[in-house]
Amino acid sequence: MERKLPIQFYARAGYTWRYGPRGFVFDTTAVEPVPAPSEAAVYQLRNRRRDRYNAVDFSLRRTFAGQCEWFAGYTRSSSRSNAAVDYSIENPVFAPQMPGPFPWDTPNRFHMWGWAPLPKRLLPVKLRVLTRNTTAAYLLEDRTGFPFNVVNEDGFLVGRPGDLRYPAYFNINLHFERKFRALHYLWAWRFGYNNLTANLNPNVVNNVQGTPRFLTYGRGQSRAFSVRLRLLGRK
Repeated sequence: MERKLPIQFYARAGYTWRYGPRGFVFDTTAVEPVPAPSEAAVYQLRNRRRDRYNAVDFSLRRTFAGQCEWFAGYTRSSSRSNAAVDYSIENPVFAPQMPGPFPWDTPNRFHMWGWAPLPKRLLPVKLRVLTRNTTAAYLLEDRTGFPFNVVNEDGFLVGRPGDLRYPAYFNINLHFERKFRALHYLWAWRFGYNNLTANLNPNVVNNVQGTPRFLTYGRGQSRAFSVRLRLLGRK
């Protein structure tokens, strides 16, 4: 539901609920004790999986003078399953099936973006020509880190699925785009930085308890400069 507020702001609030019953999942025939790696284990495919997603979101947006736009939103959510242990040959986990969060569960997420032409009045005269038809755009995201499992050196799950989480994720992208005409076509070239603040934002972790580098995180995307050329069409 969206509602118009004073000074041309628009506010929106929403609630999302999704429920997936009777999903297929592999389950051990005997929950206790958990078979050791050297022992045989029998897994049965059953349709007892139940997935649930709940989210409340709020957003605020405004368009300024028809030339720039601003948006901010916050989402509080929960995504869980009663069968969160993902058995696979490539990455085996020895544990009974049990409930837990999905790998992409992020209880808190705030994001904001906007774009606007560069203010010529604030720029030196020499730069006004260079920045003609130039737009600045940014994207900001701040959210809870994703959950991950902890296992021991034998591959047994320690604790419950998704007991630990990656550090909070924070990212700012800032880009500038300039339109120009060439060869009877309209083009736009964009340049700027991803992860402007050079946050760690890890996406891998040593989750093997008892190893020397346990809970050592690997860096995600570092600060990166990017350039892109777009063909907008014939003008």
